[in-house]
Amino acid sequence: MVPYYLLQPYNINLEMKSGTFAIVNSFTYIVCYLAIGKEIPTLIFGTLISVFCIVYIAVALLLAYRLAPNI
Repeated sequence: MVPYYLLQPYNINLEMKSGTFAIVNSFTYIVCYLAIGKEIPTLIFGTLISVFCIVYIAVALLLAYRLAPNI
């Protein structure tokens, strides 16, 4: 939801107007696809996911508060 909110990818006719959103969305799918089948210990995987989520939430909040008045 954060990329959708910040990048406003669609216009009133539901046509994609933001190339940046498509790039961010594609990057997300590629990262998830590459993670499939990787065998790493559960503790390491859980730690990495937790750190990623904390950083993602912090960056999302910062960007939302800074860019919200401009949107």
